[in-house]
Amino acid sequence: MKIKESALRRLVREELSFLAEEPVGSFSSEIEIVVNVDKTRHAGERQTRHDERITDDEIMATAKKGVDEIKRRMLLDQIDIDDEIVIRDHKTDLNVVCTMDPLDRQGSRFELTVITVMRKKNFKPKSGSKTVDVY
Repeated sequence: MKIKESALRRLVREELSFLAEEPVGSFSSEIEIVVNVDKTRHAGERQTRHDERITDDEIMATAKKGVDEIKRRMLLDQIDIDDEIVIRDHKTDLNVVCTMDPLDRQGSRFELTVITVMRKKNFKPKSGSKTVDVY
């Protein structure tokens, strides 16, 4: 019995996608991600760019919604230090662009620093950015 080529390709693709979701390792201790709303000057200027001001509380709430997904994707080796991360909140249309830097040598504490913020529906991040969607 011959397997059709398309069925074989589909089987291989499913196997490869399953492998891509396997963690590349595990953490021996809890990961802590500190959200730094002490943002860049550019981010501060963007908060008041339009009619509606974006508050630090809104930025913090959106960033905190994305922290667990960022941790999960770090474990899957999909997000790394120095990646530009865009957290898109689909309820508020708030987009928080940030970077992640280590806070200690053990690699268990990280700082998420806000680069810029904007309220825009269907925001398209630049190529190479890691996108985390929250609701």
